[in-house]
Amino acid sequence: MDIKYIAKTLQKQHNWVEAAKAWQNVLDDNPDSQESLRNIAYCYHMQERHQLEEAAIKKLTSIAKLENESVFAIARHYLLHGHPDIALKYFMKLQGNDYRIIEVFAGIAECQISLGQEVDEGLVSRLVEFSQSEDLSWKERYKLWQVFLKLHRYRNAIKSVGSMLLKARTVRQFILAILMVCSSPFLAFSFTTKTNRSLIALLIVLALFVLPLFWKIVFAVLIMMPIVSIIMLMFWDKRWREWHYIVILSAVVLFILAIIVISLQL
Repeated sequence: MDIKYIAKTLQKQHNWVEAAKAWQNVLDDNPDSQESLRNIAYCYHMQERHQLEEAAIKKLTSIAKLENESVFAIARHYLLHGHPDIALKYFMKLQGNDYRIIEVFAGIAECQISLGQEVDEGLVSRLVEFSQSEDLSWKERYKLWQVFLKLHRYRNAIKSVGSMLLKARTVRQFILAILMVCSSPFLAFSFTTKTNRSLIALLIVLALFVLPLFWKIVFAVLIMMPIVSIIMLMFWDKRWREWHYIVILSAVVLFILAIIVISLQL
């Protein structure tokens, strides 16, 4: 059986360790295989073996003529690992190639946001235009939802989720869309500035102390719903499984619960 087929099968099964070994066997025969380097880097990423992931990406960047998929993989790698300046250079190389247009535009926008730059309004307009297309896949709408939240374009984000609900073809997609609706307030909160987050948190704490008992309970439920939803979203969708986010969210939940308990006793 073809070793590349075995590697792809193992990767689809999320057997990252064995898939990485299989891709390494392919690389032993063809060290400059861009497909193998991309996939082994991803397998190492999923194992959190970031030194090996970085080595595979560096090997990929050393190849003179890169495929579009390789350029995209390099850009995504550096964006995920906190190097938006490098990621932006690679995303920009893909402009005009008609390759993963939405994801490339979204990547450029995310890089510009991370670098504190003004996001090109023309680019935002293109993303809004894309979001109105009936031909988008569910995955593309999911990506647009994430980007619109980061751009603070909440109306467009809500529209994206609404279209995802209509386009859902599986129970999993429908549940994910529902969780996105419920988690949107928390995500919108997390994308605001630190000053605004502190002010909102202070107002929430004061409200929990000042409001009558009935409204304390209602308010607490409204606060907890998006937090619980996003925790469920992280566990449901493997792309959200980042333990440090779960730890932060758990701390937020415990803090709010403590405030609620204290306020009810007063």
